[in-house]
Amino acid sequence: MSPPHDHGASWAIYGQATHHTDMTEWEREDNGGDPKHAKLKPVTKYRLTPGHAGIYQDGKIHSIDYPDDARFIRVTGTNLDRIDRVRFDLKTGEVHQMTAQQAT
Repeated sequence: MSPPHDHGASWAIYGQATHHTDMTEWEREDNGGDPKHAKLKPVTKYRLTPGHAGIYQDGKIHSIDYPDDARFIRVTGTNLDRIDRVRFDLKTGEVHQMTAQQAT
């Protein structure tokens, strides 16, 4: 499973091609006042199957889990390598900037 993350100031659409992807959408339980720590709670869980899509608006926190042979297409509103994005560590509550090499 990917860590919970956002796509910064970009929207994203995941379209499922083969097998499935389990999606979890998260919300912050804290007020967001500490940029280095967060407390998250899952709010929605669902499975994308072939022919279905999930849409995530700017800043929406989500995580994905899929089997090795699953395939999906992700379309984003901008090049994610050029904008700030974050990922969240559920165990420690730490918030980390994502690098261009991190694909989620």
